[in-house]
Amino acid sequence: MSPETRPPIINFFNDIKDPRIERKKCYPLIEVIVITLGAVMAFATGWEDIELYGTTKAAGLQQFLPLNNGIPSHDVYRRVFNRLDSREIERCFMAWVRAIKREVIAIDGKTVRGSFNPRTEGKASTW
Repeated sequence: MSPETRPPIINFFNDIKDPRIERKKCYPLIEVIVITLGAVMAFATGWEDIELYGTTKAAGLQQFLPLNNGIPSHDVYRRVFNRLDSREIERCFMAWVRAIKREVIAIDGKTVRGSFNPRTEGKASTW
C-alpha cells in the first residue's frame, strides 16, 4: 500500500469521546492523540519526551494537523491521557494497524533498551 493510499491515522481516532470540559479545551483531542502516538512510536518514554517530539516535529505535523494553538505542554498530554479510556485508544490503534495491512511489530522497547540477545534465535529476552 503506497503512502498516498494509506488511510490517515487521524480517521481512526476521530470518534474517541473527549472527556474534557468544553471550556477547557485549548487543543483538539485528535492533535493530542496523534502527536502522542507519533512520539511513542519514536520511542518517547514520558510526557516531556512527547512534548519535545511535538516541538521538534511541529513543521511536519502542521502538514496534516492545524496546530492553531501550537504544541501542547507535557501537562496537557498527561491530563488528557489520564482521563481517556485506554480500551478505546487500543481499539482505534488496532483498527489502524489492520487497515494498513502490515505485519504487526511489537513496540515494547526490549530490543531498543538492549535486552537483545543474539544467541536466543534473534529475539529480545523476556526476563
